[in-house]
Amino acid sequence: MTDKSIEYIANKSKELLASQINSYRSLHQKASTIIAVSALFAPFFLFLVEQAQFWIRLAAAILVVPMIVGIILLLLTLRARKLAQGFDESNLGDLMNEDLKEVHKKEIAYNKYSIEQNNSILISQNNRYNRGVAFIIGAIILSIGLVLTDTIIKNNNSDNIKTKTEDVMTDKEKNKTAGTTDSNPNKEKLPDVDPKKVKHLHEGVEPEKESKD
Repeated sequence: MTDKSIEYIANKSKELLASQINSYRSLHQKASTIIAVSALFAPFFLFLVEQAQFWIRLAAAILVVPMIVGIILLLLTLRARKLAQGFDESNLGDLMNEDLKEVHKKEIAYNKYSIEQNNSILISQNNRYNRGVAFIIGAIILSIGLVLTDTIIKNNNSDNIKTKTEDVMTDKEKNKTAGTTDSNPNKEKLPDVDPKKVKHLHEGVEPEKESKD
């Protein structure tokens, strides 16, 4: 193996180790953000369903459990872990008397060892993070579904109440109209009048003239 190849591998192992550490820190930041959002969403969600039907409030209380589980998993992700970072700088003096090729070989060896040691930590951390996110996202999606269901039920109930009120008002108006047209259907009616049989007062008019008129 040439010196150039060894130097390339040494630089590559250094980049891989740095990328591994950056991934660990990035996962910490993402977990912190999701925990903050979840902590705000949970009480807001419970407030939205406070006046909902009993079964919706019960389902909401149950959904809080997976959300809490997800937050706990993300908190475990934030637990401080010791990551290997290659050759310890306190031992750099030991490399002073060695040639460049041997220095690169040691750098490769220590970087490789560090990457392998960190790999198990990162796998464990990623597994907790992924499970935690899955719990939280699932709980949030179901929570939104419950809120929408509660909204639909409330709208339907209000429409039914409005319809019943309108029906009652319509019935009252019909009864009122019926009452005005014929308030007493059993009331006796007067017989028809024959004008020829009507008696008149002949004040200033002679009966004969009236009959002629």
